[in-house]
Order: sequence, then C-alpha cells, then structure tokens
Amino acid sequence: MRQELFDALIKVEHQKSLDLLNAKAKEYAQSGGDRLINFKRCAAMREINPADALAGMLVKHFDSLLVMCKDPLTHSIEKWDEKLVDVRNYTYLLKALIVDMRNEKQL
Repeated sequence: MRQELFDALIKVEHQKSLDLLNAKAKEYAQSGGDRLINFKRCAAMREINPADALAGMLVKHFDSLLVMCKDPLTHSIEKWDEKLVDVRNYTYLLKALIVDMRNEKQL
C-alpha cells in the first residue's frame, strides 16, 4: 500500500472512531456527565479497578475480531469496521480511564 493511501485510510478510520465515541458519549454519560461511568459501575460491582473492568469488556470484542481473522475475506468491510472501531475505541477509553484514575488519586 502506498503511503498516501495508508495516510488517507488512517484519517478515515480516526474519524470513524471519533464519530462513534461521540455518539456513545450521549448514551453512556447520562448519569452526571461522566463519560467513563459504565466502567466505574462495573468495577464497583466486581470489586476491581475500572481499567480491569474495561479490559474484561474488551476481551469480548477482541475475541470476535480474532474469529474473523481466521477467514478475513469472508467478512464485509462494514463488519470489519464495526469490530475494528470498537477495539480501537476501547484503547482510547482505557487511556482516558488511566488518566482519570491518576487524577482522582491526586485529589
């Protein structure tokens, strides 16, 4: 793949991630505006930290991706987009959780 095409692909993929994160923010941040509240609630229920709770949820998405990789050309680009954006966004959310956890610890 040429560098120009790769760069264009990355820009498109980044925008897909931003669009989905923004759409999901409305769904998940209803309780007090904390975008990460679902991970914190799950962590509290399981008596673990929020990053560990997120990792548990990420495993489901990653498993689905690994199954698709066994026969990658049988899946539509739309299905790949769905799975890849989910996995990528979980890495962004994990970074946000780590920053949030560090900030809360400093208070």
